[in-house]
Amino acid sequence: MIIVANGAPKSGSTWLFHIARELTNFGPPPAEYASPKWISHPIYGLSPAHLARFLADAGNRSANVLLKNHFGQKHQRDLLFSHPQVRVLNIKREIRDVVVSAYYHRVLTTGHADNEVFADFPTYYWQKGRKIAQRVLDYQIIWDVRSARYTCVTYTGLRTDFTGEVQRIGDFLDVSVTAARIEQIRQLTSPAALTERYGYSDLNRFRQGEEGEWRSHFNADIEADIALLITRSHHMLHRMALTGPAGIQHLCRLWLRMRDHNKIRPR
Repeated sequence: MIIVANGAPKSGSTWLFHIARELTNFGPPPAEYASPKWISHPIYGLSPAHLARFLADAGNRSANVLLKNHFGQKHQRDLLFSHPQVRVLNIKREIRDVVVSAYYHRVLTTGHADNEVFADFPTYYWQKGRKIAQRVLDYQIIWDVRSARYTCVTYTGLRTDFTGEVQRIGDFLDVSVTAARIEQIRQLTSPAALTERYGYSDLNRFRQGEEGEWRSHFNADIEADIALLITRSHHMLHRMALTGPAGIQHLCRLWLRMRDHNKIRPR
């Protein structure tokens, strides 16, 4: 079985990955397919450029492999579902909290060439955060699917009903798990436990944000703008531009171009 912990960025996918690893003890992909980003790192990722070749490799199809990735394009989703040995785990989070989490990810990152410095959260939002919000909203649309080989948990669910959500993940992966083992997994996958096990670095930042954290960061302009993004993302043309046949996607691309020029202007 190939398990893909495939949540959107800053939505809890690292937490989901570690839960899945505790449940299954599955290993990484062969080094030739691995993402260079995750070498010598406690997360196993696949280089997106190697996805098709990895799935076509008969040796991988018979192995037990766990991946953490952010496959957010329609052709990647369809490729994963075309292989019966693949099961996809997803996690969804309140989009406003995603943006705040991305902000603190940026604040805590050091030594990276692209680490821009922002004076405060509003500056970050208008220069970068709203683009991340749109990316994650688009990701959620791509993965708004139903399949026996796909399940989606929520960040809120893991925070409020860890036992129930992990039991559901175990059922999906055909793993029998007791309440005592679930409690052990809760302790092993807490930010403090993961930091103690793997150390803290630019690639190991196990921060667990609070639900509703956005309320202490958003001003009225930001709140109005992200509400606009959410509303627009549910529009039929927007959805078709992301998930429709190639010809339909081409006709709807004007919609995608317009979205970045239509935003609430901060006062």
